[in-house]
Amino acid sequence: MISLIKFYQNKNITKTKIIFTVLLIGQFFIPQILGQNNFAYAASYVYVNGYPTLNGNFVDCDGNIDADPSHHTTNPNDTDPGHHLGQNCPAGSLLNSAAPTLIVQPLSPPTAPAPNSNPGPASPNAYVYINGYLTLNGNFLDCNGSIDNDSSHHTTNPNDTDPGHHLGQNCSGGSLSAQLPVSTPALPANNPLPSASSLTSNIFSAMPMFVDPNNQASVYANSIRSWDPSNASLIDKIGNQPQADWFGDWNTDVQSDVDNVVTAASNQGTLPLLVAYNIPQRDCGGYSAGSTSAAAYQAWIRAFAAGIGQRQAAVILEPDATALITCLSGSELQSRYNLLQDAVNVLKANNHTAVYIDAGHPAWISAAVMAQRLQQAGINQADGFALNVSNFYSATDNISYGQQLSAALGGKHFVIDTSRSGNGPTPDAQWCNPLGRALGPAPTANTGNSLVDAFLWVKTPGSSDGQCNGGPAAGVFWPNYAEALVNSANW
Repeated sequence: MISLIKFYQNKNITKTKIIFTVLLIGQFFIPQILGQNNFAYAASYVYVNGYPTLNGNFVDCDGNIDADPSHHTTNPNDTDPGHHLGQNCPAGSLLNSAAPTLIVQPLSPPTAPAPNSNPGPASPNAYVYINGYLTLNGNFLDCNGSIDNDSSHHTTNPNDTDPGHHLGQNCSGGSLSAQLPVSTPALPANNPLPSASSLTSNIFSAMPMFVDPNNQASVYANSIRSWDPSNASLIDKIGNQPQADWFGDWNTDVQSDVDNVVTAASNQGTLPLLVAYNIPQRDCGGYSAGSTSAAAYQAWIRAFAAGIGQRQAAVILEPDATALITCLSGSELQSRYNLLQDAVNVLKANNHTAVYIDAGHPAWISAAVMAQRLQQAGINQADGFALNVSNFYSATDNISYGQQLSAALGGKHFVIDTSRSGNGPTPDAQWCNPLGRALGPAPTANTGNSLVDAFLWVKTPGSSDGQCNGGPAAGVFWPNYAEALVNSANW
């Protein structure tokens, strides 16, 4: 029920093994001495679902090889340095020195390809294996390193040796894939995803929020300003406010598009608000439906995170993903939770990214049920949750609901979308372009409640929810609706 926000001006994972290896091209080893046992290494520490490994072997916190499966703990409170949950290793140990939030330390570059083979794009970026498929910056590659998004080539046949297909271990000798490491250690049963900690302070209070000059309202206002200055000025009331930039399957290069927004915000010393909206079976086939696969989503969220890098950003993660689940089977629901957990951890590996998992609105799912869903979606590793995205409930109603959720989640903070909450919902709680609504409180970190990190405009006021109540397609800016929101606002 969340409308797509498209930039017209710019533009199953299972509960089995999730194996990925990251290769950073163009970086060479400088042997280092790390860990309490002070040994030198010229290899790669790879985290596989939270467990540190070296050259295919599990290692303890001191870097010693240890294949004892009883040490592959899933207990987050286990602080035994001989066990393998990296975030619990003591200060000064190998894993702390090697920065446990990283997926992998730098590897040596691959050897030169065989004559006449295509080494693929020359890039310092990351080649990532996802369920056996070779990807680069969110794009599937064939064995020669060329981008190929033909889904028929994403073979699952272990006997398929066609080098144009994407099962890396079957690529022919001399190809790019044959040069990259494809073997990874087996995963222990019931393994956890890598852990990540929340930011220790409210990121929204640290700097002003970014006003994207290319937001839909500003683009429209500028297009009519010369011949309709009065209405342009009216729409400016929306365009001059900080609001979210949305990213999904309409972005052909999500890493570049995210980077453009974050760079613009960073140059201004402001905080960008980004929405990741690309989860498989998005919107359960509604106005904002999407068809991304689980494997493609993992690649996409990594490209999204790469676009942020180590710069300041706040992310609203997958509107509706925990509330709108009626179309999902049991295995599909578990896949969704796994993907959300993975996304939280990938994003939180960037030290200055705040992540808020969407949690619906006060009249949708009970707080007790939503708290359970958020726990399965990785809320413990996130900074908090987001309420009222693209909806109309008042800040007061959302705060009451959010406090109930927070109490069930150990005091987690939350943010509220106030973009269209000025008059509250309609009596019958319409969600798709309801008439008579108004702009809500302007974006601010001064919320008057210590649990509420910010009032935000996650939804762009004036962006259609879909073809209902006379509106255009989801995501299209609707000037008449935008003007009505402004005219009904009490500020």
